[in-house]
Parts: sequence; C-alpha cells; structure tokens
Amino acid sequence: ELVDFGALAKRGFHSIKVKCSGGKSIDSGRSALARATTKMQEDDLRLRIDFNGSADAVFLDSLLSGLSQEQLDRIEFLEDPLPSDQPRAWLDLRARFPQLALFVDRAGEEDRELLALADGWVVKPALQGEEWLKSARREGGTQPLAFTQYLGHALGAAWAAWHAASAEA
Repeated sequence: ELVDFGALAKRGFHSIKVKCSGGKSIDSGRSALARATTKMQEDDLRLRIDFNGSADAVFLDSLLSGLSQEQLDRIEFLEDPLPSDQPRAWLDLRARFPQLALFVDRAGEEDRELLALADGWVVKPALQGEEWLKSARREGGTQPLAFTQYLGHALGAAWAAWHAASAEA
C-alpha cells in the first residue's frame, strides 16, 4: 500500500482527501475505496472524496452500492460528486445514500439552489474571498464549512487557517 494510515493518524490527521474521476473504472475505484476504508477503520480515519463534478449518477450508484455499510461509514463527505448545474441529481444521490454528506466546492453565487441543498461547503478563501462567505451567511447559509487552500503553498495554508479561525459559525 502507498499510504500508511496509522502514521497519518499518529500525526493528528482525522480525515484524508482523495480526488476521484467519474471516468475511471468502477471496479478498480470500488476496490481501491474498499481497501482504503477498511484500513482506515483501524485508525479511526475518515475519507473525503472529491469528484470535481466529474461523475454522473450511474457511476456514483455503481461505485457506492458495492461498499459495505462499515466502508460507507468511513466516508466523511463527497465533494462535488456531480456537476453543479444538476441539483436534481444531487437530491437523487442524497435519497439513494442518505448517510453520505454532500459538500459543494465548485459553486458560485449563481448556484444558490445547490448551495442551499448541500450538507456543507468547501471554502477556499483565496478564491472566494471573505465577502462571498459573509454574503452567503447573511442569506441563510448555515451549513458546516470545510476550509481548504488553493494550490499547495504555505502562504495559502496560512491564509485559509486565518479565515477559518475568524469565520462566524
């Protein structure tokens, strides 16, 4: 295995984010998720899966329906599982897998319906800015926030941490 989950847990990690493409083989994707989530149980780690809006409902149903309940319980949330212009498909996915939280990342102010129905938001302060978050909160958005950085630079991490610490819950 490429990832030592035990070492990550000892370093204080609680969640691990992976990118997943909707165009990959369902069998190999399901097998990789099953192995990872099974190993993560030993260290009480959770998995965040980011599809970047690349999957479709058929792919997600096939991928997720092959996992056991214990494996599904290791998934903290699905990030942008479907394209942002398909809020109905998001609702259908939630109905099929109600135990999985659906977080939105790639949504702008024009995607108000999707922002309202999402279980949580991924916030990148360097991209969206503080005013976007304040505006969304004023308009009734109360979903949990997952702050992240854009790209991988330490300055981006510091900027995201500052916004996370100063965000109004």
